[in-house]
Amino acid sequence: MKKLVFIFLFVFSVSFSEVPFKDITDEHWAYKSVENLVNKGILKKDSDIFQGKNEITRYEFAYYLSKTMNQVDSEKASRNDLAILENLVYEFAKELNKTGFDSDLYLSKVKSHDEKIEELSAKLEENRKIIDELQKKIKELEKKIK
Repeated sequence: MKKLVFIFLFVFSVSFSEVPFKDITDEHWAYKSVENLVNKGILKKDSDIFQGKNEITRYEFAYYLSKTMNQVDSEKASRNDLAILENLVYEFAKELNKTGFDSDLYLSKVKSHDEKIEELSAKLEENRKIIDELQKKIKELEKKIK
């Protein structure tokens, strides 16, 4: 369970503002993760003490994991984010399944997101070409008008 909590905190570890807790310094290995989870609204900062050495229940873990997954579903995730999550799900599928997490369903969602990213990237490139062509035509028309 401690590995899962570590992974859970590690996955969402990029943030730059401060979250002042008296019991965790910015030099602590999990500080950025805690800070990011608080800034994203996944963890509540309801006191000045984080209490990072306290154990959490399986219910709490499931709740926070679910909040995290919902946020990943609702926000745009990069390919790198999806790859990290996919690798973690593969690596810890057994442990996640014990908490009631359906790793197969999640992995299918990750693959679906990856396919959507590929599709949107192709459409974006197609649109860039069309825009370039239209800009050339506009310039030609402007030259004819002058």
